[in-house]
Amino acid sequence: MRVEPTQTLDKVSIIEQSGHLTEPFTMMDLVQIDDLTLSIFLCQGTLPFHRHVDQDELFLVHSGTISLESDWGTAVLRPGELSVVPKGVGHRSSSLLRSLVLLLQPRLMVNRRNGHRRLFAAKDSGRLEKLSLPAIGRQV
Repeated sequence: MRVEPTQTLDKVSIIEQSGHLTEPFTMMDLVQIDDLTLSIFLCQGTLPFHRHVDQDELFLVHSGTISLESDWGTAVLRPGELSVVPKGVGHRSSSLLRSLVLLLQPRLMVNRRNGHRRLFAAKDSGRLEKLSLPAIGRQV
């Protein structure tokens, strides 16, 4: 005897949800995973430089191309590429054309505005690392 499931898995269409984004840099939460929130935003134009003292941020480009400038240098990200900005590192994202970016960050901090509680970046010099999802898949 087969037991019917009482719940179903939710499915989120990134393309459908992105259609609701009309203003650049307005965040829309897509899903919450434990203590993390996956959001999407429309990157078009340039944000002011800011930093987050108590959270890292993962930027994953879904469509378009963005420039992710930071205290550690600049990473140009295209679809399927991601970069993590460590907490305390000043950064800003920009794009000349409409680009959709997924942002993964701790759920407790998602409602904070960019640049709130500014802090000088740690003296640990480094540079932003850019990863390509297709390249990672070939390594597995």
